[in-house]
Amino acid sequence: MGIKHVLTIELFYAQARRIDCAHCSKPYTWIEGGDQTGRAEASVAFSDENEMRREAFRKAADPLVEVSAREQVGRGRCPHCHQLQPWMFVSKGAALIGSLVAAVVAAAIVGLITYKLGSATTAMYSGGGVAGVGILLALLFGTRLADKPGPQPDEKDDRVKTDAQLLELIQSSGNGRHDPFVSWWRATGHEPPKKAATVSLGLLDRSKSPLTVDEALTTAARTRELAAMDG
Repeated sequence: MGIKHVLTIELFYAQARRIDCAHCSKPYTWIEGGDQTGRAEASVAFSDENEMRREAFRKAADPLVEVSAREQVGRGRCPHCHQLQPWMFVSKGAALIGSLVAAVVAAAIVGLITYKLGSATTAMYSGGGVAGVGILLALLFGTRLADKPGPQPDEKDDRVKTDAQLLELIQSSGNGRHDPFVSWWRATGHEPPKKAATVSLGLLDRSKSPLTVDEALTTAARTRELAAMDG
């Protein structure tokens, strides 16, 4: 087997999403982001650095284009009525089930690792012990992961903005000369991994009363740029 050349590209991205609140009908915007990795590999003897870079970028950028168009991504409490959108809300039942599933999965992983390293009996006891503790913790603390129903005016969320605040952010960035959305995402405590390239997915406006912003700041424009870089 020949030696392989591996090239990895990591993209740090952010997207602003504007909708009309399902409760009070007023528009607001929240910020969402994360990082996405693309990896390309080829035999050292036949590897082409530029082609591998394009392939790695493609593998990182294509999922972002898909995510940018999805309807229900991220979460942010409406700054007007202080409520989450119905699809964002995590009920006590859902939180408990999620915690129990996580406990069972953790037990299965521990059991499998122990089985590989030891015996079936040891794996059974180890996995069972982890499952028991995990389920107990899930029952005790799982529901605490649930959202509180109704308005929560005391819960501050720097991931959301009113239209006035959003326009102020855009103006402070020189009307798009410096990307406002990546800066906003970073201001919420998210920093790009070392050597990651920064990508803005722009503003996705789903409000019935679209906000007038520079077209270059929109998701449509930013994904076109990604596609052009992809090629």
